[in-house]
Amino acid sequence: MECNNLNEMRAQWRRQQDELERHRHRELTIQRRLQAIRDQMANEGTADTPTANLQKELNSLREERAEIQQEVLTLSQIAARTTRVLAVMSLADAMEAIEAAKNDTGPDSRHKWEVARNRLLDGLPERLAVLIDDEGLRRLAKRTGISHTYVSRLLRGQRPTDAPLEALFTGYPDAFPDIPRMLKAFPQTAPHAGRPLKKLNEIDESLGAMDMATLAKRPQYRLDDSGKTKRIAGALDALVAPFSGAGVDYLLRIEADWLAPEIRPGDVVLVSVNALPHPDSILLVEDGKNGSSLRRLITDAEGRTIYASNCPDRYPALSPSDARMTGVVVGMLRAVK
Repeated sequence: MECNNLNEMRAQWRRQQDELERHRHRELTIQRRLQAIRDQMANEGTADTPTANLQKELNSLREERAEIQQEVLTLSQIAARTTRVLAVMSLADAMEAIEAAKNDTGPDSRHKWEVARNRLLDGLPERLAVLIDDEGLRRLAKRTGISHTYVSRLLRGQRPTDAPLEALFTGYPDAFPDIPRMLKAFPQTAPHAGRPLKKLNEIDESLGAMDMATLAKRPQYRLDDSGKTKRIAGALDALVAPFSGAGVDYLLRIEADWLAPEIRPGDVVLVSVNALPHPDSILLVEDGKNGSSLRRLITDAEGRTIYASNCPDRYPALSPSDARMTGVVVGMLRAVK
């Protein structure tokens, strides 16, 4: 396949997406200004009889909004057609690269597998965009177990590691038929386990200095064995100061033994919603039946990605189609017994 043609189309698609984003941002700005004017008139008691200047501004904003909405509709249709053509081309390109690598057993074979992986990842955003256009972001996240935030980062071109790629294949085997062969022949080159859990007495200085103003903004919750969460008001601020630079989004006191004895009831875990999951990562997952729980991301004996507990009899493993990942545990505070 001609890489130049594919790259040119990919650049064109990116320009279309950027233009759409600019139009949507402008439309949102207009909506906010319209709402501000309506609130002003309501406060002044002039909602039925706006001043001439306000009425003129309202009319101008509404006309501009209508024009932008029409442009967004036209651009969306053009971008959707480009996306589908590009998705087909990128799939063919990835499969071509995989076939070339598979048939080469010489000294350059590893390099060819690396090229194949890069071509697959280059085409991931547009292939995800087609699925989101067909099914919506929420359904895609539910079927794959990948959080909305992480999917959005993939759409912007972030390179995933093996675990999310396996989850995409599990949820959409027809859309990503090239993933299993590539992963088997050329697994990820990223560190295997990602960031390890850190106990309070093992904290690395690189996690950052104390910043109580920042820590005070970190929400704090507890999670019981029924999968329900409840907010805790300011009980742990003094404990989490060493983690202020670790990308922690909130704190969670664990009240169940999903991963005991590694994480026991009473321990506090530090959760990031944007951290990259890796094999053996500890995840916070949510399924519709049992609510939230802690699980470990592993591959079972049949090569499937699962969310496992340390007590499989009480807490059976979940698949990415059963539950969605809502956070990655990046640290832990051990409860004192």
